[in-house]
Amino acid sequence: PLYTDSTASATLTLTKADTTLTTSTFSGRPGDKKSLTATLKRNSDGAVVSTKTLTFKVDGTKIGTADTDGTGVATLSYKILEAFSIGAHTLTVEFAGDGNHNASSGTGALNINQAPVKITQSNVVGNLGKAVKLSATLKRYTDNTAMSGKTLRFQVDGQNGHLTA
Repeated sequence: PLYTDSTASATLTLTKADTTLTTSTFSGRPGDKKSLTATLKRNSDGAVVSTKTLTFKVDGTKIGTADTDGTGVATLSYKILEAFSIGAHTLTVEFAGDGNHNASSGTGALNINQAPVKITQSNVVGNLGKAVKLSATLKRYTDNTAMSGKTLRFQVDGQNGHLTA
């Protein structure tokens, strides 16, 4: 042979891949069930990153976690509670990173709208001059949940009173 065998060695250094996490804006009312979603992708080639746990937060308060599927999408089934006020809230989704990927986060919004309510009451029969018990139930229309800690105003023959549900 014209040439002799030769070998050389070098160090190959691999670094963690940067990721991008995206989410959207979601809207609903207290009692509504929503599917909150986020997508995790690798920056270098745009490939989806699957089987990773994402943490969902509203205004910094953790509301749950979900794992990314084969398309890089994590879906959190979330029932909007009264813990958050009516209006726009920041939805943050976080990926803590792992041995191959750097951490990332994405922001969207959770818009909470007023929920309609319904009041049910029972007919009352009583004798003139005797006290009677009036009762009513206040329920959220979206999921029929009885609400407590709310003050209801009622009138009997034009006179006001209060009932705490």
